[in-house]
This record gives sequence, C-alpha cells and structure tokens, in this order.
Amino acid sequence: MLAPMVLAKPNRAFVFAAICTVASIVGGVFGYGIGHLLEPVGVRILEFFGHPEGKAEFEALFDRFGVVFVMVAGFTPIPYKLITISSGMAHLDLLTFVWASAVSRGARFFAVAAVLKYLGPAMLQEFERRLTLYTIILVILGVGGFLVLKVFM
Repeated sequence: MLAPMVLAKPNRAFVFAAICTVASIVGGVFGYGIGHLLEPVGVRILEFFGHPEGKAEFEALFDRFGVVFVMVAGFTPIPYKLITISSGMAHLDLLTFVWASAVSRGARFFAVAAVLKYLGPAMLQEFERRLTLYTIILVILGVGGFLVLKVFM
C-alpha cells in the first residue's frame, strides 16, 4: 500500500511511512497478544513431539536474541507476523518488542518512502531485490562490532 500512495503524492511520502509504521506496530502488538494467548497450544505441541523442555529453550533463545529476531524480521521480507506471534509465545518483554518493532519497521517504511520519493519505482525494485543481502551485511557488521567492543572493553 505504501508504494502507490507515495507515487500518487510524493510530498506526503514520510507521513505515509509514519502511518504505516504506527499501524504495523499496533498490528505487531496484536500478533504478540495472539502468541501470548496461544502459548498453551505451543507447549502442548512441543510435548506431543517429545520436547517438554522446549518451551524453556525457546524462551531462552528469545531472551538472548529476541531483539535481533524482531529487528531482522521487521526490516526484511522475513514474515514479521511470525516473529510477532513467536515473541508473544516466548514472553519477550513487550516494551523491548515495541521499540525493536518501531526501529525496524520504521526503517523499512521510511527507506521505501525515501527511495520512491527521490529515486523512483525502478530503484525500489533494486532496493527490494537486495534488501536481504543488505540486512545480512548489517547484522554481520553489528555482531562483529559488538564482539570487537566486548573483547577490547
């Protein structure tokens, strides 16, 4: 929806991006709530497949990397809704979930709006095509920077 709106009214590109960001965060909170409510179903599925300790492992994984999961899914074509529901099931801190969603979804929508407004639809196709690659590079640089700081600090 964002692209046609920006193409129709380029002077309102960033207003549209802000609206998309807020709506996505609200939708993400609903997805988080669904995951939170479906937690008993998830536990039963894990038990059925012989992983009664799976819930604790799942929550530990989200405790360590939940912010990264939300930010990567929020910016890339990875289904953001899957991560919103998983975040709720894992009891990721709601405030952490909201700010990570705001940063990543906002970055995504404002990047799309800026590319369309200043460079046009042809460049948007190129941007979308390489978005996963750009995100992987950014994650590697971020993790590498974190490790360097941890080693030398």
